[in-house]
Amino acid sequence: MPLMARQVGVLQFAAMWLLLACVAAIYSPGLSGAFLLDDWPTLKGLTQLGSSGLLSDTVQFARESRRVVTHATFALQRDAWPTAPEQFKVVGVAIHLLNGLALFWLLKQLCALAPPLQAAARYLPLAAASVWLLHPLHVSTVLYVAQRSTALAALFTLAGLGAYLTGRLACLQGSHRQGYAWMSVGAGLALVLATFSKENGILLPLFVLLIEWTLLAAVVRPPKWYPWASLFLLAPLLSLGGYIAFNHHHVLGGYIIRDFTLTERLLTETRVLADYLGKLLLPRPQTFGLFFDDFAKSTGLLQPLTTLWSTLLVVGSIGGGLALRKRGPVISLAILWFFAGHLLESTFLPLELYFEHRNYLPSVGLLIGGVWGIAQLLRHVKTPEFRRLAQAGLAGGIAALGFLTLHEARLWGEPLLQAEEWSKRRPESRRTQANLASQWASHGFAEYAARSYSSMAERYPRDPTPYLLYAELRCHYPALAELPFDPENRFRQGERNLGAIAMLERLLLLKEGGQCEAVTSDFLLALAEALSANLRYRVDRVNLQLILARLYAATGNSGAAINAYELVKKHRKTSDIPLSQAELALRLGETKQALAYLKEAESRASGDGLRQIRILRSLLESQD
Repeated sequence: MPLMARQVGVLQFAAMWLLLACVAAIYSPGLSGAFLLDDWPTLKGLTQLGSSGLLSDTVQFARESRRVVTHATFALQRDAWPTAPEQFKVVGVAIHLLNGLALFWLLKQLCALAPPLQAAARYLPLAAASVWLLHPLHVSTVLYVAQRSTALAALFTLAGLGAYLTGRLACLQGSHRQGYAWMSVGAGLALVLATFSKENGILLPLFVLLIEWTLLAAVVRPPKWYPWASLFLLAPLLSLGGYIAFNHHHVLGGYIIRDFTLTERLLTETRVLADYLGKLLLPRPQTFGLFFDDFAKSTGLLQPLTTLWSTLLVVGSIGGGLALRKRGPVISLAILWFFAGHLLESTFLPLELYFEHRNYLPSVGLLIGGVWGIAQLLRHVKTPEFRRLAQAGLAGGIAALGFLTLHEARLWGEPLLQAEEWSKRRPESRRTQANLASQWASHGFAEYAARSYSSMAERYPRDPTPYLLYAELRCHYPALAELPFDPENRFRQGERNLGAIAMLERLLLLKEGGQCEAVTSDFLLALAEALSANLRYRVDRVNLQLILARLYAATGNSGAAINAYELVKKHRKTSDIPLSQAELALRLGETKQALAYLKEAESRASGDGLRQIRILRSLLESQD
């Protein structure tokens, strides 16, 4: 019998490696895709990093974001930005494969430890990992470079849970010291790495508690577990709750830039969660994508009517998950895991309403429960022929997931085809239409792109992005006619669009690089000043001030540029800001002030940059 168990284990691991090879092959057509949406603002700072690979540069870039771990991995790929998106996507696929391994390991430990799953040890780890790795809903996480943060947070969460369960198993076998070491690494170190990959990594302790409360409820806990759990599990969650409670005005302040209220978001998210569930449990072709900005908000329980049914579904599911804890702990964990995973991104935070990548980790529990449930049904099939037919159907279902994922991956690898397909799937989405026009332009179809941007600008008179996109198109095709400029309605009083600042910065970069003769610096300055006067963009104040400073300098207003840089300097501790101020002060003939700025830049710089600043300061001091 031990030999048979060992053989089963070897076969499982061999099958797992074969599965990983298949998943890699399925995703390979998507590696040739382009950067999209948040990729540009997320990675633009890589342009400022040198190619020497200095550790100080990597640390500085990572520290500019709360997602330190994720940004550190981006910094290691500085040479691939912005010309080689495939190199970033390769890393995304590799992390997805590592997540599959981490899930397989987690399930192996869980089946060995949890009584309700011990009978499923032969099939559950491999089958559940297969379904999760091959599910088409995850394509927009794996191949969307900016969502490396989601994948990394999931990696450290799954690995942390696997380490915790390894420790629990060691404690059960009497090795308490070794067990607590594993548990502490899983709930301590992994928690830090997950949280600094993406903020919702802080939910790792909640997943541990859910596993303990459901599947491990009957498993004896080791001595001193409750004090340990208070420190490693409850304390982080209470800290999160305390932070939100004491900073609720700041946390909820983001609603000022949204076109929905807190109540409307909570109501809408019930419909969003119901839609997620539908895609997870019954994936359908041509329903996946990246842009869902056209998802209608709920303004009341009956507006639209589906809000009521979705609310009942969500509340009923959570209630059912709680009620099934003893009689059906596997299903209980599956349901509660899904909703726990959405606790931050799909509830009260003022985020956009809908993104598929939010299901990457929450889907784990639900798919485990689904695979286990199907297997339980098959156990009750007595007829051998029907049983073989049902098993073949299950294998066919997993293969179908692979084909759906392959189709989606191919779309991600062909940007123009992808843009055309997405525009058909969601014709009311502004982002799909803008993305299509952008792809037309990049493939040389300037007239198609111009008509599309012009039509969007006319249809959405309070949205600045179609206008900015059209202006960028004119940089490359100066013969195109100008659009009517309406700074009041479209910029000063217009709605906020997350991409507007990035688009304005792209225009500025083209202008600074001598690649945009059709658009003047004075015109860009008028756009930037109008946006900075819009209260909806006050959260973007630092980025706007940086753009304004560069435009003031370009238009000869050095004093205004220095003042704009002063505000930026309070929020960004890099040496380039006071260095720019020093250059502007020299233009104004203020040598002493320039030296003061250089001294400040010197205090912020390192490596080659520090040496160059010191040389420059010495030259100025000798001339003063």
